Amino acid sequence: MNDLNLLRKAKDDIDLATKLVSDERQHDNVGYHLAQAVEKILKFMLEQRRIGYLKSSRGHNLRILLGQLKTSSQHFDKYERLLDLDVYQSNIRYDYLPQNERADLKLMLEEIYELLKEVETLEKI
Repeated sequence: MNDLNLLRKAKDDIDLATKLVSDERQHDNVGYHLAQAVEKILKFMLEQRRIGYLKSSRGHNLRILLGQLKTSSQHFDKYERLLDLDVYQSNIRYDYLPQNERADLKLMLEEIYELLKEVETLEKI
């Protein structure tokens, strides 16, 4: 997948999550799409910096991806809260996420919009 396709696919995930974020029944699905958006944005940034990332299951771990990105820039420290979305990538495939483990997805969505805007500004897109 080329770099810009990663960003386009991330926007698709964000658009879907935006449409469903107010539907409580879709909470886990929204969390999954937000996690996918963050993963794709981080991978886009890594590719722009020519930093390789794992293609295995560990390559889906937001903490690992952000850690790799931070080796070239501490600029993204402020987005560490988005790492809470990692739980939506694995735990929700077969069961619902317990209420006490749920993230505030509306807040996460706002932060993802900020991240996307910042990335587009940095990369002049």
